[in-house]
Amino acid sequence: AAERRCSQREDAVGVCSGKEEEETDAEFPLSVPDGYYAYYEPQVRTPADEISPFFAAMDLLRMPGDLTNAKKTVEDIGTKLVSTRRELTKLENELDSSDTSKYGVDGELFMMRDSCHKIESGKYEYEVCIFGKATQRDIGQKGGGTHLGSWDSLLMENGHRTLKWDKGTKCWNGPARSAEVIVTCGRATKILSADEPETCRYVFTMESPIACDEQFKLNNSL
Repeated sequence: AAERRCSQREDAVGVCSGKEEEETDAEFPLSVPDGYYAYYEPQVRTPADEISPFFAAMDLLRMPGDLTNAKKTVEDIGTKLVSTRRELTKLENELDSSDTSKYGVDGELFMMRDSCHKIESGKYEYEVCIFGKATQRDIGQKGGGTHLGSWDSLLMENGHRTLKWDKGTKCWNGPARSAEVIVTCGRATKILSADEPETCRYVFTMESPIACDEQFKLNNSL
């Protein structure tokens, strides 16, 4: 029975004879030809392709490069707009919740808040900072200096705005130093002059658009 079984499987090498299948030197193919087991190498579709028209509608769904860039630009502008609106709301809230007298009758000091202005006179450089300090330094000195006073107030005197700093460093056998800035109308904000009319009392003149108001027109018959 076993012999009959083996005779029926003559194509089976080594099954009944006990001989092992001989090794071969056959190599695996490095490429697969088109059509092998229904495999074809992918190709880019061209207008000559018979089924290209069926994919044309799908191509319309792609977003062109220039449109992508435009969309990114719109998104960036939207982000900046949101940030600007947030900053505007913050400034409006700050102005509404603050003491309006701090910024002047018309809120004119709001845009000048925390700004500093300098002038050189003689061997000294003077610096006044709105809502900050007034300082006297030797020309070329980078820091420190003599404290002329801390911000005190904005007053209207004789139709002119006067900015005041007081409680500065005490003079030798004299009063505490103080400073004031008399503001006149001008196109740009800058200090024009520095003077010490009394011991340790410093007076500056400044021109600025904040003084170009209705009172200035009346005073000058404009």
